[in-house]
Amino acid sequence: MKKLLVEASTGICKGQIGHKSKDLKARQYGNAPEVIAYTDKANERLRRKYYKMIGHGKKKNVAVTEVKVDSIL
Repeated sequence: MKKLLVEASTGICKGQIGHKSKDLKARQYGNAPEVIAYTDKANERLRRKYYKMIGHGKKKNVAVTEVKVDSIL
C-alpha cells in the first residue's frame, strides 16, 4: 500500500503548477465545475509544496513522501 501511495504522489509532483495534460482534461470532462476547481486547488497546493521543498534542498524522495502524507490527511 505504501508503495502505491508513493507512486501516486510521484505523479502529482510532475509537471508545471497549474498545467493540465490532455489526459487529465479528458478524465475531468463531464464532472461538476465545483469538483474540478476543488481538485485543481489541492493539486496546485501539493505541487507548490513539493517544489518549495526541492528548492530548499530537500531530497526528492523526502519531498515526494511528504506530499504523499499531506495528500492523505
